[in-house]
Amino acid sequence: MNKLKSLFTLHASLFTLLVAVAQQGAPNVNIIKDEGRAPYRTEFISYDIRGEADADLYEASKYFKPLLFKLNTAARTILFETTVEIPELWLERNVYIRDTGRTGRYRLTVNGQAAGMNTESYGTYDYWITPYLQAGANKIALEFTPDIPGGDMERFELDVQRLIIENLHIWSQPKIHIFDYIATGHYDEEYRDAVIDLAVVVANGYNMPETVTVGYDIYDPNGRLVDYTFKEGVKIPGRGCDTVRFYNKIMRTEKYQYSAENTSLYRVVLTLKYGGRNIEYIPFRLGFGLTEFDGTDVRRSGKTVFISAVEQDAPVQRNTLRRLRLMKRRGINTLYVTRPQQKWFYDMCALEGLYIIDRAGIECDPMDDDRGPEGTVANRPELLARFLDRQQAMFYRNRNRPNVIGWAIGGESGNGFNMYRAYRFMHALDETRPAVYQFAEGEWNTDIELPAPQPLTEILEGMTGR
Repeated sequence: MNKLKSLFTLHASLFTLLVAVAQQGAPNVNIIKDEGRAPYRTEFISYDIRGEADADLYEASKYFKPLLFKLNTAARTILFETTVEIPELWLERNVYIRDTGRTGRYRLTVNGQAAGMNTESYGTYDYWITPYLQAGANKIALEFTPDIPGGDMERFELDVQRLIIENLHIWSQPKIHIFDYIATGHYDEEYRDAVIDLAVVVANGYNMPETVTVGYDIYDPNGRLVDYTFKEGVKIPGRGCDTVRFYNKIMRTEKYQYSAENTSLYRVVLTLKYGGRNIEYIPFRLGFGLTEFDGTDVRRSGKTVFISAVEQDAPVQRNTLRRLRLMKRRGINTLYVTRPQQKWFYDMCALEGLYIIDRAGIECDPMDDDRGPEGTVANRPELLARFLDRQQAMFYRNRNRPNVIGWAIGGESGNGFNMYRAYRFMHALDETRPAVYQFAEGEWNTDIELPAPQPLTEILEGMTGR
């Protein structure tokens, strides 16, 4: 038990350092610390084989395992369980369970030990489970009980008839690993040549300082290598982290400015070398050009974005691509999502040239906008920490996406103290993109008034059978 507590202390200390470095001084307050979640960061998995990283198929990595939970019909509570085989090699790594959202609120146990608590039904979160694992078979369980916090902040209803849960997976990274990255690509004043501005946060899980090499290579939309850079001799403190920065000009990129009209995306692969070999590759897509908000208009690479929006929620992947392409043909260029979406959805929209105004997982009962102590949840200060927690989860997960042009601080939830603070907090996190609250009802805590969303039924008319 003492060893387990020691591991927790070390991991928690490391996370504190990581958050401070990765978030570059942004407000790091009101984090919900007692639920076993890893700090906010970009959603990715890592590979140790370059070919697997180039393909970027999660299932191809030997450090990724999908999880299929089945309902235990004999349990007295709503309990879903699964058993997963963990190779001994994994026990020397950082192992996480990731919930990709739409699961519900539950307590997580690994081999009978409490490992975490999920209080946001739609959000994507990692749970660090290394201390609870053993080589061989491991039993993982999700227990759903009504007393778990967060239910008054959302309209998620648990489907008690379902028999399986399949939107969680387990994955791992080496003890020395890339914890997060911040990547932007902006142009010079003539919008001819671009600059890749990259910060890579490297974490060291060992007790002593270790030396690594950090690098990247970048390929244009045609697959041509246009730049590669490495920084050798980077010393990472024991049980700590450091940020490695790159700022390099990329020539002849003017025809690849990312926008809804030009969906040119570069492919970047981060590389971490330790002990004489490459131990980690992390791939991602980068769109050159910046999203900016001048107080009135949203601009992309200096050009005003004329928003034509529709609300959207995509719980399953089937038919989504066809639906998105039809929207695009009908003149839609922006999707105002109604809650956090799956990673595949954001990826798909980026490739199809659809902007996104992302939304934090807050959708309360507005209670007729009653501002009293028992009224609207948006005006109950004791819940402020959870409001800001869900906003940070949204922001740090998707801040690197070129097609995210705004942040919605929540869904229909009334208005009040929490939404006022949430608006200011969103601006403290990101000054470049607007903070939006569609239900501000004329109050000051929204930057833009979105055009009335077009009825989806009219947009999709005639889609059936195509």
